[in-house]
Amino acid sequence: MTDTLDILDASIPAAYEMWQNYPDTVRFTAYRREFTVDPKNWSRFTPADWVFDLKWREFQYATVNDKDALHAEMTSADTGVYIFHTKAPRQLYGFPSFPLYVGISGRRESGRPLRDRIEDYLLYRIERKTKRDNIDAMLRLYFRFVWVAYAYTAKPSIDLEEAEKRIHGYINPCYAVEAHPVEIKRQQRAFGTR
Repeated sequence: MTDTLDILDASIPAAYEMWQNYPDTVRFTAYRREFTVDPKNWSRFTPADWVFDLKWREFQYATVNDKDALHAEMTSADTGVYIFHTKAPRQLYGFPSFPLYVGISGRRESGRPLRDRIEDYLLYRIERKTKRDNIDAMLRLYFRFVWVAYAYTAKPSIDLEEAEKRIHGYINPCYAVEAHPVEIKRQQRAFGTR
């Protein structure tokens, strides 16, 4: 029981290291994820062409640990789309790579810049505020191997919100909670996957 309390109280990097040191019997359950790979969803939720045409960039989450580093990486004050994903340091034809979480900035015509939205996830911010269980768990388990893919766009918030929903249906990120399309939420409830 002490280990459980320690891991919940530990900082995200320390919790990650603790998970790495647990025996395989403990790690297996924590690292097991369920993905839905349904070709019908690929056609049903394909995002608009403009999403595929975005100029995507990425950075390793653990290397951008303060506002200055983030602003050096993300120089624009535009809105946009982001995808947290995890991947091995050495990949074979792009594998292994898994989507974890998807989001947007500029919701409800706020015009909030993408980098300001990403800043909410930086360690110095996320560890000081009320934690969202899904984000906290994601970072504690994959901290050293989380990447943030992002793309800027000046699309209006209604387009961004629709893109976010469709991306969720298209790639099914395993730590997403609220933004999945209604049809997928129904499936998840019916089969107990979330």
